[in-house]
Amino acid sequence: MVQTTCHAHKLKCKPEQFGEEVFDKIFDIARISKFTLEERLAYEADMRNERDQYAIRMTAMNEGVAIGEARGEARGEAKVLDLMAQGYNHEQIKDILKLS
Repeated sequence: MVQTTCHAHKLKCKPEQFGEEVFDKIFDIARISKFTLEERLAYEADMRNERDQYAIRMTAMNEGVAIGEARGEARGEAKVLDLMAQGYNHEQIKDILKLS
């Protein structure tokens, strides 16, 4: 097995007995190490673009969650104020809204 991983860059595909993720990484590194300068620059640009797109999606998702939480909180506060205006006390409001 050590021989195979030392010469991984010479293999065209990963042997089936190396199914673990760590071996996937080793073979990816070996594959990338054979890139020409042009291929390596293109690969690095693709990786930067992929990381940027991931960061954009995560930022948008987190902002969406924050907006949703703020809207939910505002609606909850409005509901509490409405119930208080109707004359309900704190215990009744907790029961109505099923709060602990």
